[in-house]
Amino acid sequence: MTEMNEVQKAYYHDEGFCLNKSNRRKQLLAQHHIIEIECKVDGLSFDDAFMQAEIPTCFSEEMKKRFEEISDQCKMRFSPRGVFKLFNPAICTLPPSYTEPAIKLIGTMLVLRGEDIYTRLKRASHCVLMAFNLASSFEIDSARDEICLTHLDRQIFNACCKAFSEEAFTFFITEIIQLAIEKGFYTDEPISPGEGNFPPESGPPMLFYLQAEKRIRLELDEQGIAPPYSKVCLVGMYDKSQKGRRRGCGRCKYREQCHIRALGMNCHGNKGKFS
Repeated sequence: MTEMNEVQKAYYHDEGFCLNKSNRRKQLLAQHHIIEIECKVDGLSFDDAFMQAEIPTCFSEEMKKRFEEISDQCKMRFSPRGVFKLFNPAICTLPPSYTEPAIKLIGTMLVLRGEDIYTRLKRASHCVLMAFNLASSFEIDSARDEICLTHLDRQIFNACCKAFSEEAFTFFITEIIQLAIEKGFYTDEPISPGEGNFPPESGPPMLFYLQAEKRIRLELDEQGIAPPYSKVCLVGMYDKSQKGRRRGCGRCKYREQCHIRALGMNCHGNKGKFS
């Protein structure tokens, strides 16, 4: 096999691909590879981090300085990443002992059960499984022990991690929405195992098909739930004829941090002013 040149190496990561070129996105999406994204966060504002902190006192300049120091440490130590893969969903005919609706992802043994998932995906053209992780639990615990000198430091550290992970996940989900728009689809909001009637036991097989434990060092708890500062979820991709799945920006929990909305667009690829 011919050795890859430097340009080719830039596209590949482990046994899959690293998403870093707009014109490469469409090709990789069409080929249904596992795609890995480095979730870039330029920095955290003090206000964003302070909103996440459960601190009963008003902030001071000294506290703000400590926020900035810990925030800088988090940015230096953590490299948030996400992985996702495109699947084709199909309505699943279950054995007679099962009466609940379900969706099977073609090419896998994964059956997604629950009315919420069925309602979402029964008209979807594609289903995107995704996993996001700020850092491994070991890395976060080690950083907390090394950085934090007081109980207040730990509160600040946890607030910075939460704000950092939310900003990075917004970057991640925005990349996926942009991919959908480029292919002429729109998406719904992410849903995670354990939300609504989406069974938490769906989490481990979703992680398996994404190779997330290997790629982004993400491990779930015994109930199949992602740890803090991590997320396992899915979204549906719909063509323009499925108008019933469209939701406005006003009902989206990511609207305040949404990079697409900041450009004057929404998840459906439309332009204009959105409330």
